[in-house]
Amino acid sequence: MELVRYRERWRAILDEHSAGAVEKLTAILASAPATAIELIVETSYDEDGQGSFAVWARLEGPDSYVLNRPIDAHRELFAVTHTEHGLEPAVPTQTGRESFDLPDAVADTVADWVTSLHARIPGSPLPWIVDGAGGIGTTTPRIL
Repeated sequence: MELVRYRERWRAILDEHSAGAVEKLTAILASAPATAIELIVETSYDEDGQGSFAVWARLEGPDSYVLNRPIDAHRELFAVTHTEHGLEPAVPTQTGRESFDLPDAVADTVADWVTSLHARIPGSPLPWIVDGAGGIGTTTPRIL
């Protein structure tokens, strides 16, 4: 599968989860302590090659444990997990014939998705940093 088609398929799945992610991000921003200096949204990719990944939000600032405790219930914006029936949600997986780096493609697609979510939440009191864990992504980090 070519990169453009792969990213389109991922983005369609992410878009199905946009409303829930906007609700979580809105709740995070509403309960962010005054000492928070930025919102980090990070994609972590499971290196097992099976296509699972997660998108987590966290607050940056002094004493990150104290900052993030109030938002724990809202931090996971999206996740792909292994179940007995396969990946949930059913996302495109690596076939071994791709001519692109799968973790980079996932992180870049998530970064585009998060950018669209940011546009749906006007007046954010914090800057957003969108990044890929371990340096994944070719268009990250992004500052929104």
